[in-house]
Parts: sequence; C-alpha cells; structure tokens
Amino acid sequence: MENNKLNPQQRCYRRALAAIIITGASAFSMEYCLQPVISHIAATFMLNPAQASLAVSAAMLGMALTLLILTAFAGRLPRRKMLAGSLVVSSAVLLGVGFTHSFAAVVALRFVQGCILALVPVLAMAYVNEEFIAGKIRFGIGLYVSGTTLGGLSGRILASVLTDYIGWQHAIMSLSLLAALSGLAVWLLLPK
Repeated sequence: MENNKLNPQQRCYRRALAAIIITGASAFSMEYCLQPVISHIAATFMLNPAQASLAVSAAMLGMALTLLILTAFAGRLPRRKMLAGSLVVSSAVLLGVGFTHSFAAVVALRFVQGCILALVPVLAMAYVNEEFIAGKIRFGIGLYVSGTTLGGLSGRILASVLTDYIGWQHAIMSLSLLAALSGLAVWLLLPK
C-alpha cells in the first residue's frame, strides 16, 4: 500500500508539493486580504474602523464554525476536486465583495467565503496524510503551513499596494482573479 503513495522519486510528488503550497497561500491570501484596507472600507461605507473590521472577522468566524463541522465528515470528500473548487468558488465570492455597495453584503459574503475556505485546511491535511508516504507527511504539512504564512503576508501586501493605485475594491477583485488562477493550478498540479 505504501508503494502507491507519493514519494520524492515521483514527478507527481513535486507537483503535489507545489499544489499544497499554492493551496495554503491562496486560501490565506483571501482570508486576510481585507485587513490592510480596513480604513478604506470604513471610508467607503462611512463606518469607524472597528465596525469596518467586521469584514475581516466575518471570514474568520465562518472558517472557525465550519472547521468544527467539516472535521466530522472530511474523510468522505473528494480531495482534489474540493480543494480546487473551494479556491475557485471562494475567489468568486471575493470578487462579489469588490462589486457590492452594501457593508452588510460585504460582511455576509465574507462569512460565506470563510465557510468555503474552511475546506482548504481540512482537505489539504487529509490529502497529505493519505497520499504521501509516511516519511514525508510532516514535510508536506510543513509546506502547507509555510504556504499559509506566505499567503497571509502576500495577501496583505498586495491588497495594500494595489489599493494605493487602483482602490480597495479593484485591488480585491484583482486578488480574486489570482485566487481563481491558483485554484486552476491546484487542479492541474494535484495527481488524480
């Protein structure tokens, strides 16, 4: 059974590692991309920064609540399809955040996005645990965690820099398109 699992001698092993990093980076880029633009959100919707920060908190709440539910039946979900699909669907929700003219809609969309993004850590960890040889599971999980760190940082930086040039809504829309491309990359890179 162990010889059916991904190992460093296989080309698809390196592709799977790349997909795992991209998965973590894309998910956490979307999760935290609104954090540096809270003041812009506050100005757009005539709120104070504490109220505007609900746009970030809603996604975290959605993810936390959904993680509790997903762990019960994650073993039955198709990993490759759901990982790529959750990134693409979540990017579409983030795109909607850029188009909305209501702060209540922003908060609701971010909550939904957090619920969708909860699939990523659950499925990524399950994928690594089931598909990698025993000696490489910790390495795969470490790469996923590294990807989440890179994503959280890059999402904040890109949103901040792009906001200076094209405004926060267009910055968020641009990041959503990058996330959709990441979902496609994960679909293509993960072995069937």
